[in-house]
Amino acid sequence: MRTNKVILLCGTRGTGKTDFLKNMLFKVKSIFPKTLVVDTFDSDVWQNLKTYDHPERINNVVSILPLNKLVSWKTGIARIFDSDTDKMMAEIQNHSKNTFIVFEDATKYIGSKLTTDVRKFVLDSKQKNLDLVFVFHSLMAIPPELIRISDILILFKTNDAKLPAKYDSWPNIEQIRLKLKASDNRYINKAIELN
Repeated sequence: MRTNKVILLCGTRGTGKTDFLKNMLFKVKSIFPKTLVVDTFDSDVWQNLKTYDHPERINNVVSILPLNKLVSWKTGIARIFDSDTDKMMAEIQNHSKNTFIVFEDATKYIGSKLTTDVRKFVLDSKQKNLDLVFVFHSLMAIPPELIRISDILILFKTNDAKLPAKYDSWPNIEQIRLKLKASDNRYINKAIELN
């Protein structure tokens, strides 16, 4: 069942975020008519759904969707990239409906504060039947307003020296962050409900 969630996925490089996302996309591809992976360049890692634990998924290709074809795209898993992030975000905001969208390395699109357009896009996600995942490398990089309007934080190990004050309303996040940091398992993660 579609839930129209806004999900934050946070962890430092090499903690398994991409494999986690690929496994999730593979498992739920029958639920989502369209899945879009957004990036600023043609990343090798998103050319297929191959993961460390599923090398056979190399044949599950994630095709490139040209930006001008987004308006007519109907089904499947695709990736879109453009160095002009403003243009790309405008197209996604104008033409995305009934879609699961992963914003790979979201700091490239969002910055420290949400723009009016991005805020509207996130707040209108339920009306457009969108599920959104924003991927960050540190808790510090996530804008406070995005934290407030998100539903779930999937936390991997981060290099944050301390928890930013913007998380004060969720005291269990610091306990979870410290537990993850102390673990010998580099790929450990924990989902946290934010609402």
